[in-house]
Amino acid sequence: MKKIRCLIVDDEPIARKIVRGYCAQLNFIDIAGECENALEAMTFLKAGAIDVVFLDINMPILDGLNFVKSLTQRPKVIFTTAYKDYAIDAFELDVVDYLVKPFSFERFFKAVQKVLPDTESPVGPATVTTEVDNADGIFLKMGKTIFRFSFQHILFCEAQQNYTRIVATTHDVRIYQSLSQIEEQLPDSIFIRSHRSFIVNKHHISRIDGNRIFIGEHEVAIGANSREEFLGKLGMK
Repeated sequence: MKKIRCLIVDDEPIARKIVRGYCAQLNFIDIAGECENALEAMTFLKAGAIDVVFLDINMPILDGLNFVKSLTQRPKVIFTTAYKDYAIDAFELDVVDYLVKPFSFERFFKAVQKVLPDTESPVGPATVTTEVDNADGIFLKMGKTIFRFSFQHILFCEAQQNYTRIVATTHDVRIYQSLSQIEEQLPDSIFIRSHRSFIVNKHHISRIDGNRIFIGEHEVAIGANSREEFLGKLGMK
């Protein structure tokens, strides 16, 4: 497998150290360099080919979002930031992923997998399945904005009165549709209803503790009436 050349851009030494440590655990990543700000990164990108940039948003001189906008020839970008508020802006820039600090190695690994060519398989921790049906996503409307949600990026869906909250790896929005309407558009090979108010992506479940499902930093309920069927679909019954 050809190694992925990455550049780490963050004004915080500790943040760079964490990303550097995560990269060191993956033998298909080669750290080409580290930069403290976007201007340094701009110079570095002109000097050689980079496959992916791990990029902070809140930096001095030029923030990460405007840095990406300024690039005419852009490598793939994974944002690593302490701020959730810029997720939609990042999504509109067609970045690979959006990691909110502090993020785990498992979450980092999932993001890096999206950089790999479809024909490549990562060498490292157990791979995360990204099974999809014939269609790999859906389009949903919020107000005048239409969002595209890739199935593999959706963490879970939550019923909220007349709306459904869609929580994905890159954004968190409310759609004016019922949970049942959303459920009809999701492949049941990936998504399971755990509760009358929740549908979860089984590939993002990190653990189940009693009637609680842990998905990244989120906690989702298992309903008493749904538990047996839910566990059955996971092959646990």
